[in-house]
Amino acid sequence: MSGRPQSAAVYRRRRLVLVTVVVVLVWAVVKLWPSGGDDTEPASAPRPSASSSAEASATPAPVKTQKALEASDTTTVSLPTGTGACKAEDVRVVPSVSTGQRARQAVALDLAVSTSAEKPCIFTAEASSMLAVISAGKTAVWDSSVCRASVLPDPVALSPQWSTIVRVTWNGRGSGIACSRKEGWATPGKYTLQIGTLGGEPSQTAFTLGQAVARPKPTARPTPTAKGTPRPSAKPSATPTRKPSPSASASPKTD
Repeated sequence: MSGRPQSAAVYRRRRLVLVTVVVVLVWAVVKLWPSGGDDTEPASAPRPSASSSAEASATPAPVKTQKALEASDTTTVSLPTGTGACKAEDVRVVPSVSTGQRARQAVALDLAVSTSAEKPCIFTAEASSMLAVISAGKTAVWDSSVCRASVLPDPVALSPQWSTIVRVTWNGRGSGIACSRKEGWATPGKYTLQIGTLGGEPSQTAFTLGQAVARPKPTARPTPTAKGTPRPSAKPSATPTRKPSPSASASPKTD
């Protein structure tokens, strides 16, 4: 009688353990199986590979166009202006001459005008307050004091720590003794421009004039030929010619 209850109890324990193991296995399969269960999370997006990252980093950055650079690099500056006259000794003029200019024609001269004054002013150059000389070697070719003309024909507004560029023109001829328009042209070669104000610091620059441009010679025009029919050299005479008189042999003989 005592052996049967023990065997039944052992059987129930084994059955309970087996059911527990089966439940655990089913739960594990449902939980771990990719397509099983309703609580499965969606697959995550694939991460970029090393090759795609390298290609993305190698993409060049957008380059600004020339117009964009000019617009971003240009700064508008509003300079103060003055109405007082500049003193000649406070004004400095630095000349420069662009290359490629030739003899027997006008020459462009660029002048950078500045002032050492503390306030803005207006510089009006007079022939007596500003001197400019163009020379070839030690020989003066053009002298502003001979021409008695101002190198800067118009007043120039100046601001401290700034330079104003003014372009003037030399006619390319010598000044001679009277600075007439009939003076000869400057020949091709090297020249020096010296310029300065009265009491100010002078400056100079060297430049070269190339060969003059050869002008084409005018071609001779052909002489026009006479049109129309030629006229007779002599008009026919309107006087009729005389008829010959009968000869004596034509008269009848008498017996």
